[in-house]
Amino acid sequence: MHATTITTPHPVPRWKWGTALLVGTVLWFIGLIASEVIPQVLLGMELEGPTYALVGVIRAVLGLAAIVVALRIVQYRLRDIGLVATQWRDDAWLGAAIAIGFALLKFMVIIPNTGGAARSDIVANAAQ
Repeated sequence: MHATTITTPHPVPRWKWGTALLVGTVLWFIGLIASEVIPQVLLGMELEGPTYALVGVIRAVLGLAAIVVALRIVQYRLRDIGLVATQWRDDAWLGAAIAIGFALLKFMVIIPNTGGAARSDIVANAAQ
């Protein structure tokens, strides 16, 4: 592991942070709604399987855009808040390991011990 030092580029007044938080939250919420409206209303897609993948991609893009806009208000870049690509391989492996571990825990321990395939949420998700 490499040590990464993050330095604050400049002091920012609290009102600017508050504005950035408010604008970022509003944009994120708009993106949340748009990610469901675009596939269903504009593209005429049913909200099932592949449409959920598209919703996720749209949500990720619009969410990142909301963060970038909020950071612009305080004159920061993604790098200034720690989003750097110096250790992306280590981060990707760690993320994959955690995702796999959580999936195994969920499907091999939690779901079988809390009602299994008969649970209403499992039945609803399987139908999608």
